[in-house]
Amino acid sequence: MLYDNALDGIAVTFVSFVALQLWFNDYSNGLAFERMLLILSMAAICAYRIMDTLHWRRNSPKNENASNIGFTRFFVGNTLSCSVWCVYVFMFLPSMSRDEITASIIIISALTGGATTALSSHLSICAIYIFLMLFPYSSLLVFSSSQEFTYLLGTLGYIFLIVMISIAVKSHRFTKNAIKLKCKNMQLADESERSKLMIEQVNSDLELKVNERTKELVDLSNKDPLTQLFNRSGFLSQLKAKIQSASRDNQELAVLFIDIDGFKAINDGHGHEFGDLVLVQVANRIREFADSQNNACRWGGDEFVMVLEGCNAIEAKAMSASLISIISEPISLSKFDARVSATVGISMYPEHSDSSDLLINMADTAMFCQKQNARSKAAVFTQSMREMKLREYYLKAALSSAIVNQELALVYQPVVNQISQEVEFCEVLLRWTHQGEIVSPDEFIPIAENYGLIHSIGEWVLTTAFRETTSWVFDKDVAISVNVSVLQLEATGFVQKIRALLEKEQFPGEKLHIELTESVFTKNVEYLANQIRQLQAMKISVSLDDFGTGFSSLAQLQFLAADTVKIDKSFIDNIESGGHSIIKATQDIAKALNYRVVAEGVETTEQAELLNKIGVSSIQGYLYAKPMSQDMLESWYDRHKNTKDNDI
Repeated sequence: MLYDNALDGIAVTFVSFVALQLWFNDYSNGLAFERMLLILSMAAICAYRIMDTLHWRRNSPKNENASNIGFTRFFVGNTLSCSVWCVYVFMFLPSMSRDEITASIIIISALTGGATTALSSHLSICAIYIFLMLFPYSSLLVFSSSQEFTYLLGTLGYIFLIVMISIAVKSHRFTKNAIKLKCKNMQLADESERSKLMIEQVNSDLELKVNERTKELVDLSNKDPLTQLFNRSGFLSQLKAKIQSASRDNQELAVLFIDIDGFKAINDGHGHEFGDLVLVQVANRIREFADSQNNACRWGGDEFVMVLEGCNAIEAKAMSASLISIISEPISLSKFDARVSATVGISMYPEHSDSSDLLINMADTAMFCQKQNARSKAAVFTQSMREMKLREYYLKAALSSAIVNQELALVYQPVVNQISQEVEFCEVLLRWTHQGEIVSPDEFIPIAENYGLIHSIGEWVLTTAFRETTSWVFDKDVAISVNVSVLQLEATGFVQKIRALLEKEQFPGEKLHIELTESVFTKNVEYLANQIRQLQAMKISVSLDDFGTGFSSLAQLQFLAADTVKIDKSFIDNIESGGHSIIKATQDIAKALNYRVVAEGVETTEQAELLNKIGVSSIQGYLYAKPMSQDMLESWYDRHKNTKDNDI
């Protein structure tokens, strides 16, 4: 409505302003140039408003944002017109004749009177226009001259201002109600028309809705809601189609299985909200690298899969290295910059398989094997990897029933004081024999940890060790030392479970040592220290195993306040070279912190003598005894006592 009435208003404004300037320009007051400048200014503003009006009428945008811009443009043009009138009044009032003052106030009043109708659709614009036109002029007439004539005109201007604004409010209300009534009538007419068409359109609308819902359901079932990449089912259908296309074109195709390194630390340390943000950023980088959303998917958790068309294994490995580099770039979050990397496994069509499922499985296998060797690199699938993975699955399945099938057994290796020749404690070691094969702990313990079997196995080890050593060949002062996985230690309720087992088996806490691998220092040290304090409160001793091979520091060592440090065998093997200094330093640190020191893997008399000179008296290794069953341990102890008595 503003723009519909705009051209008439612009014409009246321009004509009245120009007529006023030309009619009263007698060239005697020396302001002819200023009047011409004002005429040109008004002409420019009116030209802008005419072009703006024509632009609006031609485009007539309907959305709310465009309407707000239209209001702003109209307001600017309207206000500029008012500004020129104000400049005219301020500049020429001192030199105006009585006739010009009278004519100008009449014209301005007439324009404001017309504005109450022309601008009635927008109350704010209308009120501002009336105010800018009347208030400055009326104020000048009242306060800038002592003539009764101008004072009277100014006062009438104030009164007219109030009246015009009151009329504008009423006119706006009337216009608003008229618009509402018109809209209601139009709505009624539209509703009537729609009602007539509804019966005819209902079937087609329903069909359209069904198609839309079907598409939405397909998208939902095929897209990952967090990253908007394909999920498993959606990607598998795409991969099958790409394999068929590669077969027709006689081309190679690479499948990349991408596992994000370092994501778990962010997710656990900073919360799932930040973890999700990292996954979204990584997904965006993978999507951009893949050149197409159809070439990538989120397989699950922090794992992604990508397909590279028309490339061989060498090219796929090079591109994987580039992708790893891109993923490894810092990710800016609100509180910190996150850093992750990726390990990539690659399988090739048609070299490895023509099945989409098998290609993904092989790429996953290659990724897993590469992660075992070195993270943040890429590896192409080989048959030896398949055999390794099959071996792992085989052992995992067998290990799941190893307790029920009574395939697990415990052996004990004494720790001997080489000065007194007394047995200080025995380390409990787990052995597994499956269908006649002795499986190394180095092979089956990581499998137990990876597949969550370590908790049940760890509980079996503790329970069995308590029962086997309640009454054994040693006296009550000889304790047992049991290795505990980091996963067990971090599990909720671990300390409570230990307490319950001690009470159930009536096993004294002072006869139990818990051995922790030094790699736990890379975890939550404060939480670990709290766990250790709770164990020590039950009179359980805590040993740090494999000391010197992990990530320990003196500050962490002091903070953890364990009871025993076990020096790793690798330093004992090199005791005559660089190992001597490390062992000596460890002994000095332990002595200062009141720790006991145990040397692991001692095999020769020379090693024992050098350790004795350093001050390490507690020895564990083949020099004294191998890990043994209870029966063998009893026989060994009888021989050991005889040897000790003979030495005495």
